[in-house]
Amino acid sequence: MISSGGLLDDAEEKQITKTDVREWLAEYKDAVYEADDFLDEIAYEALRLEVEAEAQTFINPLEIKVLREMEEKSRGLQERLDHLVKRKDALGLINRTGKEPSSPKRPTTSLVDERGVYGRDDDREAILKLLLSDDANEENPGVVPIGGMGGVGKTTLAQLVYNHRRVQEGFDLKAWVCVSEDLVFRS
Repeated sequence: MISSGGLLDDAEEKQITKTDVREWLAEYKDAVYEADDFLDEIAYEALRLEVEAEAQTFINPLEIKVLREMEEKSRGLQERLDHLVKRKDALGLINRTGKEPSSPKRPTTSLVDERGVYGRDDDREAILKLLLSDDANEENPGVVPIGGMGGVGKTTLAQLVYNHRRVQEGFDLKAWVCVSEDLVFRS
């Protein structure tokens, strides 16, 4: 069987770049919903049979048919889950148990090729406005967090701002720092 916590973390991350993992994850989620529905059905049938058994003194042939159908459903679901486990192994998905990252974080630089960047002008201007506003000063430096899922362009946006002419002129000292570990914010 599949234990989901760390495995789903790995699959969720890899699905961004791997279509076959995205398809596996969708199939896995469908199977989990199907299993949940099946468990509800078992609970319903058990309760129904219990109530009917109090009123009957013989075994109803329809009850046997229902039990056989449920047994067949159970086998089909088990085969589906077994297939998912085999595909999980073939896709190289792993069950991460600790805090170890699935892939090493690549250090970044402040350099960016602006020719390959599209549609970030409004975001860049909004960040420049925040950084260069009169509210930021030596005692209260401006900090602008850029958040989002992996691959959406957070680093590229930061590079565009960092290398912008107005930032070059507006700051005496600049430093590019790559934080390659997961951050834990404390207040």
